[in-house]
Amino acid sequence: MTRQQIADQDGSALIMAVFVTALLSTMGIALLHLSELNLKMNRAALNTKKAFYLAEAGVETGRRVLFDSNGGSDIFDAMLEAAAGNNDTIDFDPYALQLQYDQDGKVIGITGIADDVPLLAATVLGQGLYASFLTNDPIDGRTNLTDTNSRVLITGIGAGPNRSFKIVEAIIEPHVVLPRMPPAAITLIGSDPIFYGGASHAEQYSGEDCHFLGGGVPGLHVPIVGTTSSAAEIAAEAGMDGPPSKYTSGAYSGDDTGVDLLDPSDPLISGGLGTMDPIWTDCAFLQDLMENLYKHATIYCAPAVSCSVPEYTTLDDIVFVDGDFQLGPGHVGSGVVVVTGELTLLGTTTWTGIVLAIGEGSVKRQGGGNGVISGTTLVANISGPNGVYGDADDCQGDGASDPDLFGSASYTVIGGGNADIDYCSRFANPGPASYRVVDFRQL
Repeated sequence: MTRQQIADQDGSALIMAVFVTALLSTMGIALLHLSELNLKMNRAALNTKKAFYLAEAGVETGRRVLFDSNGGSDIFDAMLEAAAGNNDTIDFDPYALQLQYDQDGKVIGITGIADDVPLLAATVLGQGLYASFLTNDPIDGRTNLTDTNSRVLITGIGAGPNRSFKIVEAIIEPHVVLPRMPPAAITLIGSDPIFYGGASHAEQYSGEDCHFLGGGVPGLHVPIVGTTSSAAEIAAEAGMDGPPSKYTSGAYSGDDTGVDLLDPSDPLISGGLGTMDPIWTDCAFLQDLMENLYKHATIYCAPAVSCSVPEYTTLDDIVFVDGDFQLGPGHVGSGVVVVTGELTLLGTTTWTGIVLAIGEGSVKRQGGGNGVISGTTLVANISGPNGVYGDADDCQGDGASDPDLFGSASYTVIGGGNADIDYCSRFANPGPASYRVVDFRQL
């Protein structure tokens, strides 16, 4: 190439350099703009997520407020009336809600709810807020103040940064850990139970509702020892020693207070709370029940670990002991106590609530004292042929005489004293353990 030809190409090289520079600059600006756009989109998505989580917090916190305010009841009429406000009408409509913002764009309140009372008032959290409102469920009708199906609707509202806003709805119903307990002071599950009420004439058994502590339903009385077959009834009655006055329920005394809880013709059954729910004779149900009680336990004791149950537990407490356990001496408590091994109740122990010995199925009451066990007690041996609860042969009977998958449930009293036992409806059927979400959606 000649010197002249090279000189002629100097201008085109400059043009090419300018073009490449312009192209790179344009691409850089485009990439910068795209990055800024992605950043804004990510921020918007993050703000939307924050608003959604705040709305969820409104539902969850509202659910706990509802449970506490309603006393765990499975009827929501009073709460719906409170939500309706002074005009006794639920005006709340999630699609009519409006948010109030300050000059900096921060949410400061909610309008468009008329005089309805929030289940959870607007609560500030970080750069946003959450709240919740109570209405009836869609089946009963959102504005209906009468609850017919133990279900209501909680609407959660979440307001996040930069005017982000989300609404979620959840249908709530009571979550009952324990079904209706059998109508007896002591229930022994299985065809071959062992019952011995003790030799002392001082201790008393009563089927009169809340006889020893008071506050029961006037005229209500139930069997003292309930079983699940006529043969089991005969076996239990053989251990009801002492004078007939030791066992009393209404006009019945002595071994007449021992009853087959599945026999509707028995006068103590027909004149009281009716028969026992047959589900209690389903061994698989009892296994599932124990898992459920374990999950909801407020106090848990593992095997081979010392267990200390605090004094004055409440009816809302579930004490789950995986192994043998002695309650006492002098213990005063309430709630549900669940023991998988052998439960020993000392004569000085007072317990108001439900006693469940499900597993190895053994309860012993021993020693003197004037404690009272008031509520209801159920004993079931589901430990299988090896007598050890929690392994593969559970619910396989006792390997000999029991065809119904249960081993021999045992309730024995040793020693004297004035320790009393009665049925008490106030403590025998606790309310729901919580309110649970059965349906959920985002508006």
